[in-house]
Amino acid sequence: MADVTLEQLEALKDIPTPAIANAIETFNIIPRNKGFMGPDISAIFPDMGNMIGHAVTGVIRADAPPSAHMNVSRVEWVDE
Repeated sequence: MADVTLEQLEALKDIPTPAIANAIETFNIIPRNKGFMGPDISAIFPDMGNMIGHAVTGVIRADAPPSAHMNVSRVEWVDE
């Protein structure tokens, strides 16, 4: 994937989220009736304005001890 410039990210802030979602739907990656959000999703801090960034997901498992390759310090995950 090509790097996105700061200028490109700033330009995206002016495009309404539904317009972006509608454009992505045309990629036909998943059926259009999957992966949508209902009306219960809303901005927690609407006064902060539009924001853009990269979303990252992860899995945290607490029912078993970590394996050797998964032994990390969670302190490193905190932004300061």
